[in-house]
Amino acid sequence: MPRRALVGSRPMRVGLFVPCYVDTLYPGVAAASMRLLRRLGTDVEFARDAACCGQPFLNAGFPSLAAKSGHRCVEALAGYDRIVTPSGSCAHMLRSDLPAILPSASDVGSRVRELGAFVVGELGVTDVGASLEARGYLHIGCQLRKDPDAADAAAKLARSVRGLTLVEPSPRPACCGFGGTFAVKFPELSARIGGRTLEWLGPDGAGGPVDVLISTDSSCLMHLGGLLDRRGPAIRRLHLVEVLAGPEPA
Repeated sequence: MPRRALVGSRPMRVGLFVPCYVDTLYPGVAAASMRLLRRLGTDVEFARDAACCGQPFLNAGFPSLAAKSGHRCVEALAGYDRIVTPSGSCAHMLRSDLPAILPSASDVGSRVRELGAFVVGELGVTDVGASLEARGYLHIGCQLRKDPDAADAAAKLARSVRGLTLVEPSPRPACCGFGGTFAVKFPELSARIGGRTLEWLGPDGAGGPVDVLISTDSSCLMHLGGLLDRRGPAIRRLHLVEVLAGPEPA
């Protein structure tokens, strides 16, 4: 059983921060995050009033707009003991990049955790009892790999999934090529970078064929998925939290 997350003698108040693209395009990832955290005994609620963390503005070269958007976001998150997000990219923005341009965000940023890092590091759980009969590849996003503990947590959680055989190429492909607005500004280069990752996943690739592509970030899945759709045949794509939470009850 996971240990109950506490602050002193009271339950830790946890806010689930849902990235913009998850809210808009992949709401199932948000629902899976909520299911998993509640199943693990966490007192979690959807941080409904938190808008964009400001990362798209910062990536596009507009730090003042990023700070303005980020300010509204951290105000909405200020009341939580921990802020958990199913995105290494948004977690890094709130923890590191935003405080660099908005010092008042530092306090909230220090309480932000990527979901897998929270489950392993603060709940002390590496096996959530998940199962998935498949051969898969786990793509850990660049931003999450900046935090070795968070990247290691994702790998531990994935390896604990019963029935899941993970292809682990060496050296591991580095980047999906998305990079937010990078993919829009430099589409050909972005596709070339992503193609290096996909070389491992085809029938003739070093990793061999896989049934499912898993990632810690929906943005990485979106980008790699688009490249996969052009190549065919289709490979199932799942966020790691969707694997861990399992299918939504009927």
